[in-house]
Amino acid sequence: MSDNTPERPAEAHDPADDWTYPGGIAFPYYHTVRFVIWVVSLFYFRLTIRGWRNIPATGPVLLVSNHSSHLDPPLISATCRRRLAFLAKSELFKGKIFGFLIGGLGAFPIRRGGGDRAALRTSLDLLRKDIPLLMFPEGNRTTTGEIGEAKTGVAMLISQVPEATIVPIRIDGSFKAWPPGRKFPAPARISITVGKAFKLSDLKDLPTIKKQLYHEIGREIMNRIMRAEP
Repeated sequence: MSDNTPERPAEAHDPADDWTYPGGIAFPYYHTVRFVIWVVSLFYFRLTIRGWRNIPATGPVLLVSNHSSHLDPPLISATCRRRLAFLAKSELFKGKIFGFLIGGLGAFPIRRGGGDRAALRTSLDLLRKDIPLLMFPEGNRTTTGEIGEAKTGVAMLISQVPEATIVPIRIDGSFKAWPPGRKFPAPARISITVGKAFKLSDLKDLPTIKKQLYHEIGREIMNRIMRAEP
């Protein structure tokens, strides 16, 4: 099978399947929800995926992606071969159906507009338990379709789990399919490109002052997302 062709998500047992979502709620239908989204995306969005083999099969993994649409987390979760968790703004959980859907795919809430220590602790705990974590360094969806700058949160997290493997992901087309303000997604073509994995130790000559360090890590992550190639 070509690396450009989406492959059916793995059905084999993953140790991450034993994880109970924050709040004590387990979602045994995870693989079913993921499979349904994957199938729908193949036909409705003509989804293509490149470089999925760049995601390590084991160990702590932080997937970082640009963020253009509400579609980004479900599509990446549905096409990733490993079960993962991801941060989602707390407002999304107010809608019962959508909150239930993204919760079933591993979402847990984070408050915007300030540091959410509980969300950071959960993120650290997940990585240290080898649960792959998906983050969007920009923090919010783009309003223009362009890739923006990273917030400090992802760099702070990485600096505390330096052994984690970082995987840059670029998703194209999701802004056109479901931009802010549109009620329902349009059948636009979407592609996901998974770039080469790296670790914090691969970044040389990093500054020692925390503010500068976080800025440089965030800048490097966004550059790798923009240049992602399989």
